[in-house]
Amino acid sequence: MEALNRDLKNWFQAIEGGRLRLPRFQRFEAWSHNEVSSLVETVLRKLPAGALLTLSVDNDEPFLSRGLTTSPQSSPGTRVTEHLLDGQQRLTALW
Repeated sequence: MEALNRDLKNWFQAIEGGRLRLPRFQRFEAWSHNEVSSLVETVLRKLPAGALLTLSVDNDEPFLSRGLTTSPQSSPGTRVTEHLLDGQQRLTALW
């Protein structure tokens, strides 16, 4: 296990490139407009917004997966490198 700091741009590139996906057992987006607004305000104020937990994926995905809400469709042959295990609501809200 290791802790990495990534900026939002890197998270978005992983989502857009289809490398970061959600295990299908994750619930769908559930945050209200107020929760999203609060998170955006937190980010704009440069305050801590919590950690995200990912699982590195080797050659074969351990779980069936899906993209984040409104993420582009992955191209055939795109290799998934991470599954987002915790932080879906925050990352989806910012995405």
